[in-house]
Amino acid sequence: MKFRKRIRVFPGFTVNLSRSGISSTVGIPGLSLNLSKNGTALNTGIPGTGLYDRQYLGKGQKKSTSEIKNSDTRTNVFTNNPSSWLSSTDLIQTSCTLQEFCTEIQTAVDERIDAQQTLARLKKDVRKKKNIHILSRIFLIGWFIPTFKQQYELAIEDLKECETFLQEDKISIDLQSEVDISSFDKKLRMAFDELCSSHFIWDITTFTDNENQNANSRGNKKVERKPITLDQKEPPFLTSNHTCLHFQNINGGHLYFYPHFLLIIDDIYEVKLLQYQDIQAQFLEATAREMEVVAPDAKISGVGYLYERKNGQPDLRYKHNQEIPKITYGMIKFSSSKGLDETYKFSALDKARSFHQAFQDYCSLFSTT
Repeated sequence: MKFRKRIRVFPGFTVNLSRSGISSTVGIPGLSLNLSKNGTALNTGIPGTGLYDRQYLGKGQKKSTSEIKNSDTRTNVFTNNPSSWLSSTDLIQTSCTLQEFCTEIQTAVDERIDAQQTLARLKKDVRKKKNIHILSRIFLIGWFIPTFKQQYELAIEDLKECETFLQEDKISIDLQSEVDISSFDKKLRMAFDELCSSHFIWDITTFTDNENQNANSRGNKKVERKPITLDQKEPPFLTSNHTCLHFQNINGGHLYFYPHFLLIIDDIYEVKLLQYQDIQAQFLEATAREMEVVAPDAKISGVGYLYERKNGQPDLRYKHNQEIPKITYGMIKFSSSKGLDETYKFSALDKARSFHQAFQDYCSLFSTT
C-alpha cells in the first residue's frame, strides 16, 4: 500500500500528486485509471483514507532518480531565451482555488532547477574522475587498483541518471471539464492563430510622460514597445492534453493560457496561477504617428507631421516638416485584482479585436462554474 494526495481544483479538474510529479486520473473514488509517463495503472483503495494499491497495465515503469541537492544559485533550465525573463511576479497573487495546485507545480519546477545544477556538478565530477583514471593508468597504479576505474564508471552512471530525469520527469495533467468548452476553445484557438499572423506584435513595457504625442504614444503617455512572438506551446516542465496559448513577456512572467487557468512564470522561476474569473481583458484602439516601418496589415487612419501642435496641425516654424502616417493599432490589456497587468499591441487591428471577443466569450463559460 502507498500514499497519494488528490486535489480537486474545481469541478471536473482533479490532479494526483506524487513524488515523481503530477498525473491525471479518470474514474470514481476507490477505482480509477491513472495516466502518466509511467504508463497506465489501475488504482483500488478505500476512499477518504489515502490508502490504495496500484497495478500497472502498460509497459511503463517508474523511473528512479539520484538525490538532488539544494542550492541557492539557480541556472536557466528553460528552453526560452534567458534574456527575455527580466522580472519576477511578486505583485501577482495566485487565485485561492489554485493555491494547492500552484504549490505542487512550484515544487516540481524547483526540483528541475536543482536537477540542472546537479547535472552541472556531475559533469565536472565525471571530467575530474576521468582524468584521475587516465593518470592512474599512465603511472601503472590504475592497473593494480580498480578503485579509480570504478569511481569513474559510477560518476558516468550518476550523470546519465540525472540527464534522464531532466528529459523525462515532467508534470503531466489531464484537463477535464463538466462544462462543454470544445466549440469555444476551437473558436479561441482560431482567433489566436489569426492574431499570431499580425505583421508586428509588441509587448508594451512602459508608459512614460510625454509632452508631444509621437510615433509610439497614447494620449500624453509615451509607449515603449518591444517586439515579441506568440505561439502555442507549453513550458518545458509541463505536459497536458491541451496545448496552451503562449504570450511572450519582456518585462515580466510569460503567460500560458490553459483551458481552465492562466499560468505565469518569470525569470526567477516563480509560478503563479489565475483562474479566468479573476482576469479582465480590455480591448483598446491606439492611434499614433508611426515613425518606424508601417506594417502592411496596419490601418492608416490619417496623416500627421514630424513637428505638430497639440491640435494636430503642422508646426509652421519648420519649413521642411515631413508628413508622418497615423496608424490605429489594436491593444489588449490583461489585468486582475490579483496583480496581473500586461498590455500587448498588434499591427492588425481587426485581428486583435476578434481575439479579444473570442477570449471574452471563452471566459464567460467559467463565470458561473
